[in-house]
Amino acid sequence: MNNPVFVFVCEYCSINKLLITLAKKRNIPTIALQHGIITSTHFGYITRDLSAREYFPDITCLYGESDREVLLNHSVYTPDDLVVTGSPRNDIIYHADRIYSRDKFCMNYNIPLNHQIILWTTQSHGMTDEENTRQLDIVFGSCDSIPGITLVIKQHPGEKKRHYRIIQSYCRNHSCNTLMLPKDSDTFEALYVSDLVITYHSTTGREAAAFKKPLVVLDTQDSVGYSSEGVGVIVSSIQEAKQVISRLLKDDGELAVNREEYIKRYFYAIDGKSTERVVQLIEKVLSENRHPLKF
Repeated sequence: MNNPVFVFVCEYCSINKLLITLAKKRNIPTIALQHGIITSTHFGYITRDLSAREYFPDITCLYGESDREVLLNHSVYTPDDLVVTGSPRNDIIYHADRIYSRDKFCMNYNIPLNHQIILWTTQSHGMTDEENTRQLDIVFGSCDSIPGITLVIKQHPGEKKRHYRIIQSYCRNHSCNTLMLPKDSDTFEALYVSDLVITYHSTTGREAAAFKKPLVVLDTQDSVGYSSEGVGVIVSSIQEAKQVISRLLKDDGELAVNREEYIKRYFYAIDGKSTERVVQLIEKVLSENRHPLKF
């Protein structure tokens, strides 16, 4: 094969680190696609050890300028390592109106068409039982007291059967209309049809902002900044959650004013062209068989 290039997702996974090292020894260019939120403490991206650069791909394609700032300020990446392209998987957001139908979703899952849909994207696998119980109590306790809604629950793929059983027990023992989506269901479809999204600190919070949905945050530490950047509201009790959810379902103007700037910082653009930008970069590398200093 002439002028090969390796493209990775999860470039910091053990097998991919080995492949990157081997590719570098053979002068084969390597490109990585960011696949989740990067924070200043991310175990895969953040290091001050210069020797770790041995495992870095030649180019890392990033969602937005904010991710570039984090890597330059908190790790040993250099400007030439990083290119902001937006995320190819988020190109769907731009085309969502032609892909998804709220009415069809409601009919498929027997949701009353006049109900407002609250989507909760859970992260039970990364929490203690005590924290999970706290969040379950807040979400179900608040939704029980808000009329005309359906609580749609989308579990994280990493959650276990026991987490499913616990959530199911809450569904049975509470009065609000609930739906647990299949684990392999389309998260973007659920985001598209929702009127409000609840999360802890999942990437789905960013995607909710991109879909222009109001966001309720269960992470009182605001570790990924949804509240501080003005696209989400933190809640810490049933009563607070009820008040915030009810308010945002009626009017989310307080969050809407911050979304465009947020999208620019974290998504580059929701223009349906991120895949095209990545492909152009790959083609440039293939044609030149070297690291392009500028995209």
